[in-house]
Amino acid sequence: MSVGKIEEEFQEELITFRIAGDEMNKDEGYDLNKVLESLSSFEAIVTKTYLFANNKQRFTKEDQEKFSIKLMEVNEGSWLSVFNVIYTTAILPSIPVIIENKEFIWGAVKTSYDFLKAKISAEKEGKTVSITQTADNKGINISNTAEHTTINVYQGIPSLSEKLSPSFERLANSVDGKAVSKIEMGIDLESDSAAIEFTEADKEVFRRSTATTNELIQVVGKMVDGDYKNQKGKLEIQSSSDERLTPMTIYNFSVAENLQAEHAWKEMFLEVRPYYCNLKIEFIPSNIPPYKVLEVIISDWDEKNWNM
Repeated sequence: MSVGKIEEEFQEELITFRIAGDEMNKDEGYDLNKVLESLSSFEAIVTKTYLFANNKQRFTKEDQEKFSIKLMEVNEGSWLSVFNVIYTTAILPSIPVIIENKEFIWGAVKTSYDFLKAKISAEKEGKTVSITQTADNKGINISNTAEHTTINVYQGIPSLSEKLSPSFERLANSVDGKAVSKIEMGIDLESDSAAIEFTEADKEVFRRSTATTNELIQVVGKMVDGDYKNQKGKLEIQSSSDERLTPMTIYNFSVAENLQAEHAWKEMFLEVRPYYCNLKIEFIPSNIPPYKVLEVIISDWDEKNWNM
């Protein structure tokens, strides 16, 4: 018997998971592929949260002794299952989210989902998004204007949400409105208003799409290739007020239809100039980062500032 060994304490969280739909009832049998697909995504979400809390990339043999997910019961009707997530308190917390809450794993998953859904929804509406991370905030606070969304969230949640995004997307895409009409997870689905629901509406949130930003951003760039007839070309970005544009990277650009640019094209070509722009962006929730800039749309400029 070793002397002075510290006894590790284990924490348990019961998380309920339900799949509802035409092919999710006991009388006709459960669609095994749908069940296994959904449960695999659920397991990935919980396991990735554990790994992120430990600054790990892979689940090791040592982790098997400190973390486990056990299926406790399956109830009749829709596929309603209860999982017990067990982990040692020694793992906590490299993400300081709701550490006084006994449901640490669930709190981190829920906050990540809320953050991701708010961010993607705002960006798909063409809004710019500002993110503030603070240890004082124990959840997520969102404020909106017509062109801008500000998200105040606990430290570490934006990074964790990127890890969980592909699994959230797979769960959302499992909902087809018939065989699977809804997927839910939470501490108590019957009384927990904080449960996560994946419906057909959520499927649209996580679906690939394109949008053009509403708010003008400032860029400094150099046209390196141009097609005056079609008002398109290639723009090398020197600097930008939007972090989605990477300096010294070449992007496709177009000139807004209402902007008379004939007299300015000579001045633009191979010269570093400041512009006011919108961005055309493709949103790919499962990617990191979850977007791709398709085009920079030059909407305005001030020739008085062109002598840089």
